[in-house]
Amino acid sequence: MQSKINLLHLITGLGCGGAEKMVYQLCKYSDKTQFNISVVSIDDTDYFFSKLKKLQIKVSKLGLKKNRITFLNGILSLNKFIRKYKIQIIHAHLFHAMMMSCVMKLLNPKLKIIWTGHNSRMISLWRSLIAFLTRRIRTHDIHLQTHLQAWYNAICSSTIPNGIEFPKIIENNQKFKEFTFISVGSLEEQKNHIFLIELFSKIDNYKLLIVGSGPEEKAIQNRINELGLMDNITLLGHRDDVYRLMQKSHCFLFPSLWEGLPLAILESGHAKLPIIASSIISLQNLILKDEGYVVPFNQFEEAIYSVVNNYADAEEKAKRFYERVKNDFDILTCARDHEHLYRFLLND
Repeated sequence: MQSKINLLHLITGLGCGGAEKMVYQLCKYSDKTQFNISVVSIDDTDYFFSKLKKLQIKVSKLGLKKNRITFLNGILSLNKFIRKYKIQIIHAHLFHAMMMSCVMKLLNPKLKIIWTGHNSRMISLWRSLIAFLTRRIRTHDIHLQTHLQAWYNAICSSTIPNGIEFPKIIENNQKFKEFTFISVGSLEEQKNHIFLIELFSKIDNYKLLIVGSGPEEKAIQNRINELGLMDNITLLGHRDDVYRLMQKSHCFLFPSLWEGLPLAILESGHAKLPIIASSIISLQNLILKDEGYVVPFNQFEEAIYSVVNNYADAEEKAKRFYERVKNDFDILTCARDHEHLYRFLLND
């Protein structure tokens, strides 16, 4: 009988973000008869830490800070972990995890290194150059969409789209009485929530729910207060009932500046929620014209009124996107595609 493959998911943190949720889902739906799964977080964020523990996954936090001493300690701790559990494959998620996995490859040449960047672009040229210089160290890179392949990617790469969990029981939650928009994502620069705050100071008296937390939470709340929008915009923080909130809302807003393949978009699609999203390339290739409203920022206001005034048309678009999400973005298919790649690379 073939022994199990020892696989490590190495990720920058375990906060409440899309990449972190994908790691959790890949662990949850992994084939435990073929894989021994471990997760190591570089920093000490811990939203998914306890959730992974409940799955009986070996999970550890290096607790690194931004200084050389903790980095060296982290290298030593991670190397000890890899040798203790005889890790054969490291699947690195996000940039810092990729860097550390390449160091592990130099210390353990037999390791196979896979990297998923989870975004459409690097935040700096410096990071892009590092990714380029280490591309021969990595065994394989995964893109979330075909067009996201970049000049700094590994020589061998493939496309595996994200997947989402489909609720086992779908409740028909009634919509809020007032027309309500919802936005879901970490409160950070990339997600561009401050744009929505400024926008809602200029449009009619609609409600906006923002689900998530992050480094810009205080600044966003302060801007809401400054503009007197406390009755219209509510920051909800982390929520475990996001799908229910989506069903009760009327429209999903996603003004992101850059993305890979956002889970929040797929989840709102499965909730049959009309979507207005920024016209970045990742979303242009994800949502077709008859499935939602992918528009430049200067057309968001027009799109909002179009949804409000022609809601039946917006719901028809949402139904079309729902069918494609249901058919093409199942987490079970996503997990099996990853596992096929792991086995292929180990036997190559």
